[in-house]
Amino acid sequence: MITTSTVTTTVTTTATVTVGPEYVVEFLGDREYFDQVLELLSKAKESVYVAMYIMKYDPNEEDDPVNILLYRLVKLHNEGVDVRVVVDDYTKSHYYKTLVFLKENGVEVKLDPRSSTRLHAKIVIIEVIIDKKWVIVGSHNWSESGLQYNYEAAILTSKPETVIEALRYFNNLWENSRPIE
Repeated sequence: MITTSTVTTTVTTTATVTVGPEYVVEFLGDREYFDQVLELLSKAKESVYVAMYIMKYDPNEEDDPVNILLYRLVKLHNEGVDVRVVVDDYTKSHYYKTLVFLKENGVEVKLDPRSSTRLHAKIVIIEVIIDKKWVIVGSHNWSESGLQYNYEAAILTSKPETVIEALRYFNNLWENSRPIE
């Protein structure tokens, strides 16, 4: 004889999960990413490190969300914040104006370690005060499509172990990256 039973499960999700008293983990869907990056950049005091596959500056659109982020990086650099950017060769070959804009405004920018390997990571690490860092890892490229129109997802965390691993990853990229020619 076969018996069956029905089990009903209710799952409730929230955008922010407080993991411990020291840190937060937050899911950022679609356009929430831009708002959160912009907010954290407004608080940055020590450093901002970005590793990005596509970064598309559009000098003809002042209100383009990418331009807003890039203008903020330049502003932070001018305020003495350590700003470093690593991009893939795709950005160099398709959006060279981005690299020119950053370099002309004093922001340190490099190409990923090898042209034969794609830097497909999308990582932003922001230090708002000494020893208080945030990392955002996700699918968002810094393009108008990636920031406004596509379905994208990212995770924001200040969990120290995760931030340390992200910093190791970024520093390895930075140390082995190539200069922009």
